[in-house]
Amino acid sequence: MKNNAYTFDHENNTLFITDAFKKAAAKVGTPEYKIILQLRKDNPGMEIKKMDNTPKKNAQPKLSYKQMKQFISLCRDKDERLATFNRVYALSQVQPSPYHYVKSWFLNNYANYDDNNPIFDADGFVIVKTKAQIDAEKATKQYVDAATVGVEEQTKEDAA
Repeated sequence: MKNNAYTFDHENNTLFITDAFKKAAAKVGTPEYKIILQLRKDNPGMEIKKMDNTPKKNAQPKLSYKQMKQFISLCRDKDERLATFNRVYALSQVQPSPYHYVKSWFLNNYANYDDNNPIFDADGFVIVKTKAQIDAEKATKQYVDAATVGVEEQTKEDAA
């Protein structure tokens, strides 16, 4: 069960609530009060905890169009890439959320934008990686890591 003001974790029998929900639930007869009564009735021993409002680790800060263009301008074929960016920007204007449209396109095509250690080629241009390339690299690394563990285990068994 999920709501912006509360979340119920069935597995741990715990209700997480916001401060606003807690304040409203303290008043007899409010919808929040009734929700807690019902949940307590349905889930004996339920714990109630304050909802954690810390930002998500993977939450990205606002990325401006200017920042996107600046990053693209560091790429080898910047003129072609900036022309593509401008076409995507123009297409975004008919979308329900133009900014989200452009940002999604940018992060899919420049997935290493927020990399703390960008890789540059010999001429000093940023080496761009798409989301698909990064996902493929991760999958390959996981496969190699799993194979390495399997070989190490087999080697240990052979030695014994």
